[in-house]
Amino acid sequence: MSSYSLFCEISPDLKEIVIANGYSFGMSGSLEEASEKGFKITCYYKDVDTLQAALKDLQESLPELMVSTAEIQDEDWNAKWKESMKPATIAPGVFASPVWLPPEISPDEHWIRIEPKMAFGTGHHATTRLAARGIRRTSNSLPSRYALLDIGCGSGVLCFMAELFGAGFTAGIDIDPVCAENLAENRSNNKQTARGGFFVGNLDIFKYSPIFDCVVMNMIRTESEPCLDQILKLLKPAGRLIWSGILVEEKKLVIENAIRKGFRLREETTEEEWWCGEFGIA
Repeated sequence: MSSYSLFCEISPDLKEIVIANGYSFGMSGSLEEASEKGFKITCYYKDVDTLQAALKDLQESLPELMVSTAEIQDEDWNAKWKESMKPATIAPGVFASPVWLPPEISPDEHWIRIEPKMAFGTGHHATTRLAARGIRRTSNSLPSRYALLDIGCGSGVLCFMAELFGAGFTAGIDIDPVCAENLAENRSNNKQTARGGFFVGNLDIFKYSPIFDCVVMNMIRTESEPCLDQILKLLKPAGRLIWSGILVEEKKLVIENAIRKGFRLREETTEEEWWCGEFGIA
C-alpha cells in the first residue's frame, strides 16, 4: 500500500505554518531535519486527495514556497515523526513538549505539556520563546498574583508560562475555533495554579475595563497592531504589554505606532530575525 509525501525546505519562521497545514489536513506524520536554510520538512498522507488538498492550501498561503510531492512505500510515519521531535526550551529552565516526550529536568525546572496540533505555540518558534522570556522577565515587576491576557493564544503555552511565574489570573483568547480542542487538552495536561480560562472570539468580551496587569501578544504586525487601542483600555495604569511576532525590520514602525497610541518602550529583545518589545503606559 502506498502513502504520499509533501516535501519543502523552509526558514525557521515558516516551520509552524507548514506543520499546522499538515495537521489541518490530517497528515499521518512528519519528519524534520535541520538544514542550512533552516529545516527540511516532509509531511505524510494516506491518500492522494488529501495530499493535493494540503498542497493547494499551502501554495495559496505561501505562493513562493517550493514544494514537491511523491508516492512512497507505506510506513508508520507518525512513529518516525515522534522519534525526530525534541523538547523545546522556551525560557531558561522551562521546557515545552508533548506528554509522551518528557524532558530531563531538575527539581527547580519546569515542564509545560503541549500537544503539537493545529494551534500555534509549541515552543519551537523564536517568537514564542521571546514572548515566554518576556513574561518571565516582566513578572518580577508585576504585582503578586498578577492578571495576564494572551491575545492570539494558540496552544495556551504563554498562559501556562505566566502561571509558573506568579500569575493569579490568566485569560487566553483566539479568533480561530480550531484552537478550542487543543486548548482544552493542553489545559487538562498542565496543573492549573491560576483562575481564568480560554476563549474563542474577540476582545469585546472583556468590556474594555482595566483589569489586566500584563497583556502579551505573539502575532504578526498586521494582526496585532490593530489591537493597541483595545489593549490600552484593558491594561491597568502600571500595566505592561509584551509584543512579539514582529520582524526586526518592522520594529521602528511598531515602536512609533505604539508611542502614538500612548505606550512607551521599556525593553527590547531579538532572536534570529524576530523582535519583541516590552511596553508600559506613557
